[in-house]
Amino acid sequence: MNSGEEIDRTQRGSTELAQADQMFPNIQKSSSGKLDLPDHKSSWSHSEDSALEAISRFEGQILIDLDETLYLENSTETFLSLAVPGLLAAYILRVLDLISPWRKIGGFEARDNWRLMTILIFFPWTYLRWVNYCKQTAPHKLNVKLADALRSRGEKDVIVSNGFQLIIRPLVVGLNLSEIDVICCRVLRLKDRSQGKLALAVRKLGLQAVKAAMVVTDSLKDAEILSVCKYPCLVVWREAVFRRAFDKVAYLPGDYLIQVKRPKQGALRKLVREDLFVWIAVALTVTDVTWWQVLGIILLFASMWSVYEIGYYDNDFCAKHFESDPKLNPRFDEFNGQIFVRKAWFFGLITGVTGTILISGFDDISKPFVWCAVLISLRGTYWLYNRVDKNTRIWIYLILQIFRSASMIAIVGISLFGFAICLSQVITRWLDYIIYRSGKIEGQYLWPKTPNRSIRFILLVLFISAIILSTGPASLYTLALVIVPWFAYLAVLYEMRDIVSGAHRIDEVKR
Repeated sequence: MNSGEEIDRTQRGSTELAQADQMFPNIQKSSSGKLDLPDHKSSWSHSEDSALEAISRFEGQILIDLDETLYLENSTETFLSLAVPGLLAAYILRVLDLISPWRKIGGFEARDNWRLMTILIFFPWTYLRWVNYCKQTAPHKLNVKLADALRSRGEKDVIVSNGFQLIIRPLVVGLNLSEIDVICCRVLRLKDRSQGKLALAVRKLGLQAVKAAMVVTDSLKDAEILSVCKYPCLVVWREAVFRRAFDKVAYLPGDYLIQVKRPKQGALRKLVREDLFVWIAVALTVTDVTWWQVLGIILLFASMWSVYEIGYYDNDFCAKHFESDPKLNPRFDEFNGQIFVRKAWFFGLITGVTGTILISGFDDISKPFVWCAVLISLRGTYWLYNRVDKNTRIWIYLILQIFRSASMIAIVGISLFGFAICLSQVITRWLDYIIYRSGKIEGQYLWPKTPNRSIRFILLVLFISAIILSTGPASLYTLALVIVPWFAYLAVLYEMRDIVSGAHRIDEVKR
């Protein structure tokens, strides 16, 4: 086919796709442009045997999913997992997830495009390993029963996949499926994945061909094309597995927080906004701080939080085993705590030692040992906190908050203004916790909604005022330009507007 014919087919497919909603009045478009479909899972679902029988009897073209269907694993995740050195690749992908560039470019559907491009850029030899994998290992991952059923038909069937052409072409050859045509996504065309399989198939085959086809897939994410085709076949194969690349290999601070302790609550962003910023601000109040030292402070915070997060896991562990009414996320039972603790300790020690070297250099070799002592003390304090009664925890919680907000002073020192910052943070959180422990209603502790950011800001202003009255304002400039406006901003953003808008006089008679 020449390029002119290809362009013509693509344009024709786009036109037909735009007309799909008119030809299928039972399918409604959502505001995102996706098809809003009813749940047809029960009518689409097949067992393996019934699916194979339906395939053998169907007269016409069959559109087959690849990942976890014809190929019993996920091609993209398998490709990514071949990157070496694996630990470095795992951390690069984790950092990429934190940055999430697809939020701005491509949407979440383009996440795998970004991940694949990142591995190809930093670990280009992965492709050669993938080609070798396709020749030697992939044939053992073929869904033999499905492949034999398709070959016995003698029809020109088509693989329609959300996977990537770069990966799938050598995989299809390795699986000895070259006789089957392939429709898949291009790495650099982010819209291929966001538009979905229906769009891919319509552009290549035409809408009428899709309407007349049978679609075999394992995922309800393909509901659009299942709704359009003549014979939808949704089947989960017993031997199929989904393995995430480098799953649970790389630990980053916040893993337990966002996966188990407070999932989907923006906890990691809050940690950076409310805690890490305080650490950096305290460092800036110390004279002659370099950018390398600021990076060291960030690493120290990551180190501290890794060990602090072990305390979170231990808290849930103790609640499950020692409390009569534990409040646990169901994900706790699925979480591999032993591996998590080892990874968190390793990460905490490595980042902690690196951070102390960036801050103090090699001149003072005692600083890494000092920081290790801080981490061990933090872990011991949290261990004790988790194993005493809840009323006693009030007093140990104060010590935990000192570790959380001020442990950096063991390495960088502290100024009067830095002390004011840490003290306002520690006291605010301790008061909030006291109210929580004292607010037991009907046998349950309910964390109250207190204006803690506003309290923190007011305490900081009071402490700074005392410092200025006793020492003068000469050293205030760095602090005033950084932390005071930031604390004020958080207080106004989250609390003070509601406080002001809710204020009213009670001595005025309503008319």
